[in-house]
Amino acid sequence: MFHGKQLPWTVKALVADLDGEIIGIGGVYYDGDRAVAFSGMKSAMRRFPMTMARGALAIMRLIGNQPCLAVPNPDEPGAERLLGRLGFEPFVEQVWRWAGQRQ
Repeated sequence: MFHGKQLPWTVKALVADLDGEIIGIGGVYYDGDRAVAFSGMKSAMRRFPMTMARGALAIMRLIGNQPCLAVPNPDEPGAERLLGRLGFEPFVEQVWRWAGQRQ
């Protein structure tokens, strides 16, 4: 498993694989009635910036118009900038929120 353990939630996810190795994963899981966006990648994924951008947009399609939360990785320099570009806004502490409406 990419994250090393079985997830306790139902997820809708996309993966990026390179020669049979998963190098990226992202999607949305549901914690009760809350949608939560997630992603993770290995360093090899950085060689494919267009794939990363397309993946971010595909995750937004999975989220749809429902409100969604996300916590940017503090070790990922562009995480907050990307969330902002996708329409997420700072919510509480490190949590960002997508209001669930398209403009």
